[in-house]
Amino acid sequence: MKKYYVAILIIYVSALFAGCQKNGTPNIIDREGDTAIVDLSKVSSPDELAEAIMEADDAGITKYVLKGDYAGFAGDPRDNVSNPFKWTGAEVIDFSGVYGWPEVSYEEITGNEVNEIRETGLPGIAFGGAGEQGAYPCLREVVFPEEVRIIGDFAFAECTALETVSAPGLKYVCPAAFMNCRSVGTVDYPEVEKIGVQAFEGCESLQNVNLESVVSVGNDAFNGCVSLAGVNMENLTKLDSRVFYGCKSLVQAGFPSVADICSDVFAGCVSLKKASFPKASHIEKLAFDLSGFEELELSVAGDMDIEQYAFYSGETAEIVTSACTIVLNKDKMPGGGATPEADPETDTWAGVQWQEIRFVD
Repeated sequence: MKKYYVAILIIYVSALFAGCQKNGTPNIIDREGDTAIVDLSKVSSPDELAEAIMEADDAGITKYVLKGDYAGFAGDPRDNVSNPFKWTGAEVIDFSGVYGWPEVSYEEITGNEVNEIRETGLPGIAFGGAGEQGAYPCLREVVFPEEVRIIGDFAFAECTALETVSAPGLKYVCPAAFMNCRSVGTVDYPEVEKIGVQAFEGCESLQNVNLESVVSVGNDAFNGCVSLAGVNMENLTKLDSRVFYGCKSLVQAGFPSVADICSDVFAGCVSLKKASFPKASHIEKLAFDLSGFEELELSVAGDMDIEQYAFYSGETAEIVTSACTIVLNKDKMPGGGATPEADPETDTWAGVQWQEIRFVD
């Protein structure tokens, strides 16, 4: 009889710990080939998840597919829980099966007013932040579900191996979200409406940008993107300061809806040959570096506000427009009624001389 009870006890204990890992934590991770399936519903504490991921990392797992409530991944956002993938060899993290994303704030400052937008998304510094360079040395790809509408401040800052982030529901990119992500080659977020300051600053490999729905882009958003060659922002109405500062590979730019061009927007864009702004009526100082320009279209009808030194090159410390053709609305012709008025005989407009002035309807 004693042996019978011992056998029952052994069976009970075995059942109690069935599905547990060697360290006694629940079986949070199932392995399918080289992929780890992470069941967030089985996570009872951040330390438990971190330990399970560390074990998978030690086993050589590089791809992770997460399923379940976001709370199992990071708990309450106010708790500032450390990301369990920090200092691992994770290359691909797929969050497409994760739900219950927290609300994240996007703040837009206009003058003295702060407009706050709150949507579900990835909280700030989730994978990045000041001093986090090298914390995710192998991370190449991240996938999000439609529920992710915002990527928070510094969310991926300094993720230098990151190449792509898929987020089909994305509407807002917060300040410095992808700052210094030096391996990102393409930004294709056709539904994004607002981009914060320094959002993609220092993305050295970024070549093409498709943000066809964006209406607001903050200062320095693409500052230092030295490989950037193509831009699509057809609904953008204002170019804030230094948005494309130092984008020395940018060859052509068209912004059909932009009305305001702020200071230093294209400073250092030494390869830019042609740009079109058919609605721009306000241009601030140092907006353009025209040292390599061949044609600039500023064809809006009506009066224009052109600040002094708008076409002054900070690189060469001079106004360089003599090799550039300027395209203006015909109402800038003498007697056309709009200012600044052009002088076709001397090819002078806005206080500077151009190679040629052309007029359009």
